[in-house]
Amino acid sequence: MDLHLLEILLAFKKYGTLSSTAEALHISQPTLTRNMQALEKEVDVPIFIHGKNTLKLNETGEFLVKESEKLLHSYEEMIQKLHILDDSLRVIHIGCCAPGPKSVYETIIQSYYPTSKIDWISNQNENELLEGLQKHTYDFIFIQKQPLSKEFYSKSCLKEQLFTCVEKDHPFMKYKDGITFEQMDGYTYLQIEDVGIWKDIKAKNMPHSKIITQKDREDLTALVNSSSLPCFVSNITSENDRKYPRRIRIPIIDSDATREFMIVLPKKSTSRFSNFLSEVKTIS
Repeated sequence: MDLHLLEILLAFKKYGTLSSTAEALHISQPTLTRNMQALEKEVDVPIFIHGKNTLKLNETGEFLVKESEKLLHSYEEMIQKLHILDDSLRVIHIGCCAPGPKSVYETIIQSYYPTSKIDWISNQNENELLEGLQKHTYDFIFIQKQPLSKEFYSKSCLKEQLFTCVEKDHPFMKYKDGITFEQMDGYTYLQIEDVGIWKDIKAKNMPHSKIITQKDREDLTALVNSSSLPCFVSNITSENDRKYPRRIRIPIIDSDATREFMIVLPKKSTSRFSNFLSEVKTIS
């Protein structure tokens, strides 16, 4: 049975006349009449009282209205459950060139797709991320802002600035309003191991510096709080102000210390993630 015919029947019950129903459904009255005739033929019992230019539901028709309401409600519930099951069986694969986008958007993405497993893959090689997107290895990726081919949809999502974080008596405090990589070069630093693109940026701009890394963030926090060595934070890791209460953040003012990121996905996938994409905006 065509469920659309049952929806039309419920509309007819609601509006009472052919003309009012046709107007509400934005169809012509002859089209509505043909639909009612098709429904009556489909159920193979009389459901209307036919008068001159009028149509009314008989007792059988009233019964069909009640059963149609139940059926359509059950159908809607079935579709909702089907989508929930489909989401639960899906894994959303996300490629990311730096930890910043994940720290900002991980909770937001999970809130939009609560039954899906979110698989984050870190890769600082943005060409490999784009290639993976083309090969459907990823559903979407976060990379630095750049020109892309027309097959991709992109939206700016994050502007991140790097800071060094030092104790209040550290020599860097004379640059508390802004410091350069050149002024920082030659010192030893503490940082988390996976920093994505920031690893090469620091290596290029501070070739004489040594960086001690930790895999676990809690271990890094403990090490920073028991050491006088400077570490790195950014404008999107404000929780470090609470983690490192004895330290001051100093902005790194080189252009390389600021990066703008965007979310990228195939244009044909935008409808699947439309609700989430509508919330994406540049955070800085």
